[in-house]
Amino acid sequence: MAPMDLDSLYTQIRRRMVETGEWDRIVYVLSAKLGEDGWMDDLKDRSKEYARSMDPLSFQSLLDDLTDHGHKAVPVQTTKEIRFLIRQYLEQQFE
Repeated sequence: MAPMDLDSLYTQIRRRMVETGEWDRIVYVLSAKLGEDGWMDDLKDRSKEYARSMDPLSFQSLLDDLTDHGHKAVPVQTTKEIRFLIRQYLEQQFE
C-alpha cells in the first residue's frame, strides 16, 4: 500500500473512532492506566527536577527530554492493553 493510501486510511479510521466515541474511550482507559501505574507522577517529578537543574531554562529541551522519557516509560502491559483495544475495534469495523 502506498504511503498516501496509508495516510488516508489512518485518517478515515481515526475520524470514525472519534465519531463513535471510541477514541475518547481509549484515551480515558490509557489515562487511567497511566495514572494507576504512576507514570503521570513520574513524568511530573522528572519535569520539575529537570527544570530546576536547567540554566537557562529551555522549554524545547525540557519538552524533548520529557517526550523521550515519557514514551520509554509507558509500561509494556499498558501498551499491550491499548493495542488490544485498538485491534479489537478495527476487527469489529472490518468484519
